[in-house]
Amino acid sequence: MLFLKKRAPQSLPESKPVLDWLPQTLASSLAAAGFDAEQALAVKHSTRARRLSLRADVKARRVVLTFPAAATWRQAQEFVNDQQRWILSQIRQLSAAAVMLQDGESFPFLGEQHLISATGKLRGAAERRDGVLYMAGAPEHIPRRVRDYLTAQAREEISWRAREKAESIGRKISRIRIGDPHSRWGSCSSQGVLSFSWRLVMAPEEMLDYVVAHEVAHLRHMDHSRDFWTLCQSLTQTNVSKSRKWFKVEGAKLFSYHGGTI
Repeated sequence: MLFLKKRAPQSLPESKPVLDWLPQTLASSLAAAGFDAEQALAVKHSTRARRLSLRADVKARRVVLTFPAAATWRQAQEFVNDQQRWILSQIRQLSAAAVMLQDGESFPFLGEQHLISATGKLRGAAERRDGVLYMAGAPEHIPRRVRDYLTAQAREEISWRAREKAESIGRKISRIRIGDPHSRWGSCSSQGVLSFSWRLVMAPEEMLDYVVAHEVAHLRHMDHSRDFWTLCQSLTQTNVSKSRKWFKVEGAKLFSYHGGTI
């Protein structure tokens, strides 16, 4: 970390492409190791931060540089230059932990491990039975197809739960979205739009149910007041405190699975 002298409030510096300021030695080392510097390193500008700092973002599989308003690009470059070994080590660890959803790999479906098996003997694109997910198609298309399958399954598992829970409290859902956010498992807008991560379908069923209950509860309480948590608990049979702890400890592991290149 690099602490900076306190200065008068100022605007954030203009953003720059990573390769415009990254030390050439680090860019070369990343390239030699097979990593794209633009994807491996990100910059987060902050008006509240007092120092330059680095952290590993497990969910996004990259290293993030926090850039205070008081910092300059030259300071950032010097700071990153001093941390080259740590950055490269973190990127390698994040990459090693990544699991491509391809033939022969296993992944959790509602908390239960399943093996991916590519086969051309299917009438449809996918079939799941006895702990195996059989996928049709060419091997190079399997990761994307597995992700598409899991996204569809997530929509199915989440939608009926959300609508059932919303009906029980007299609220309506305007739309349900399934995406791949890195900062949260779900969200609820003031217009009644519920958004969820497709990765929830890999979590144990009771954990998925908790997240659905959490977002449905926001249809009535757009805060985290005591009334909100009481309603949230009433909408799921799993223990809310236990579920929150599970996502803090185990949730990041679900971001190691991907259906394409890193």
